[in-house]
Amino acid sequence: MVDLVIVEDEPWTREMIKQFVIQSGLDIEVTGEADNGEDGLRVIKEKNPNIVITDMQMPLVDGIEMLRILETHQSNMKIIVLSGHDDFKYTHQAIRTGAVEYLLKPVDPEQLTQALKQCMEDLEHSQRQISEVLVTLSPEMLAVLNDCKKNVSAFLNEFAVKSVEDALAECLTYLDTHFHCSSPQWLRVYHEFLAMLEQFAAMEGLELTDVLCEKSMLAHVPNQLVVADVSEALTAIFREAMDSLVSRRKDRKKVNLQQIFDYVQQHYADSISLETLAHRFFLSKEYLSKMYKLQFGENVMEQIIRLRMEAAKTRVMQDDTQIKHIAKRVGYDDVSYFHKIFKKHYGVSPLEMRQKDESAKSEKPAELTDSAGGNTRNGES
Repeated sequence: MVDLVIVEDEPWTREMIKQFVIQSGLDIEVTGEADNGEDGLRVIKEKNPNIVITDMQMPLVDGIEMLRILETHQSNMKIIVLSGHDDFKYTHQAIRTGAVEYLLKPVDPEQLTQALKQCMEDLEHSQRQISEVLVTLSPEMLAVLNDCKKNVSAFLNEFAVKSVEDALAECLTYLDTHFHCSSPQWLRVYHEFLAMLEQFAAMEGLELTDVLCEKSMLAHVPNQLVVADVSEALTAIFREAMDSLVSRRKDRKKVNLQQIFDYVQQHYADSISLETLAHRFFLSKEYLSKMYKLQFGENVMEQIIRLRMEAAKTRVMQDDTQIKHIAKRVGYDDVSYFHKIFKKHYGVSPLEMRQKDESAKSEKPAELTDSAGGNTRNGES
């Protein structure tokens, strides 16, 4: 059984998530919940769950701060982030923390189920890795390895392929010369560098399998756990992964953001989000969020909400369609959430706007009649 904690300030959203978890049929149990980040941290510490689903905007301690705190715990806990806002600062912190998924509200049950499945797969994979590399390194060797990883990471961030390869070779040679590593220790070193590359790919909004196919991974597994084979395997993996990342970065620059903007204009009422757009146009969520805001002055979710609210206002004022049907037509299955967004956007509820509009329309004929009557009397006199 996998334990889950929900940190969300909206009671109906918490209840909805719990129902979605039950409906998913997954072996997951909700063992705790909280309505703010401060209580959330306390419950997480107390329950030590496998998975946390958290909102970003909450009282006392918000989602960003809570993720920062959780980031320092170095646990294997998987995180799913929820937000009503497609905002760069939220996606950036979610990616930094290694969140499995970033879902926009209202929560789609299928997307949540897929995110939970991914969490469970990641947990199982992590457990296998732990069992494979559960070998102790001396404090001195661990310190050297961590310093080497920092050097390699610095060159990775600069996309300096040759420097990465040189730093890897230098590190492995030093470890071999000074510590005479055993086979289990070389396996640990191998997985440490793979995990670092995986984290780097995540910062680009990608999984390692996105930049390195499974066939390549199998082809580059060291034949023997000795320095030469480990060095050859890691060099090949890093080279292929970095070439793929460089190519993807070049492709990003060719992306026509206006094309994405036009797509949103046409499909705002569909179930679209930053994630679905990033996947459709082969971009990372972080990159799309940042560049979209720079070019258009509003992020993806702001545009979607604006278009939905404009369409909703037109329908509210032009016909007698029930509000719940208007909500669905503009992209909201959750009517309560639609009311909340509408009132925040216009300052009044949909029904209040309709009543004010009808009242204004009913007053105009009376004014015209009074005016016409006055003119008639003036003519008679």
